[in-house]
Amino acid sequence: MQWRYWTWLFKGLNGRPGIFKFIDVWLLLHLAVATGLTYWISIPLAEVARTMMLPLAGIFIGLSFAWAGNAQALLQSDEIEKLFEQHKDGIENYIYTFQTAILTILISLVGWGLAGLKAFDATSLSCIVFYVEWVLYLISSIAFRECWHVILGSQLLILNRHKIKQSNSSADTEQKSGDGME
Repeated sequence: MQWRYWTWLFKGLNGRPGIFKFIDVWLLLHLAVATGLTYWISIPLAEVARTMMLPLAGIFIGLSFAWAGNAQALLQSDEIEKLFEQHKDGIENYIYTFQTAILTILISLVGWGLAGLKAFDATSLSCIVFYVEWVLYLISSIAFRECWHVILGSQLLILNRHKIKQSNSSADTEQKSGDGME
């Protein structure tokens, strides 16, 4: 099997590109959060990074990796195989979606790490600093959502696995009771 993550993300395999998972009504909220925080927080970017965002990013990563491990175990179950058949991109869609969530969180962490090192303070153009802050707040808002999506995705896989297991056991019970009637 060929690794096709970047193709899935930007072009799509058999369906829509994975990047379109970010383009929905929630994007308006992320844009509003980024704009509001950029105007509201007057503390220098490096101080915000050290005080709040880097510890918060650590929490995002810890939660996401823990739940991604749970999802990985679920993705390997026989029951979930039936779920993959329902999607055009099959198992790749689920795996790449979790990978994209982790990538988003890592991008946020790298951005805030650079801000904490004052990499963006060297610029003399204040409008560039404004846009860097805005982008970092935007990515952080999206990373927050993606952290939640890793947890939600894992929970939905658990629920789907349970439903599939129940339908399989119901079908087995019906088949056994039907065999005794002959």
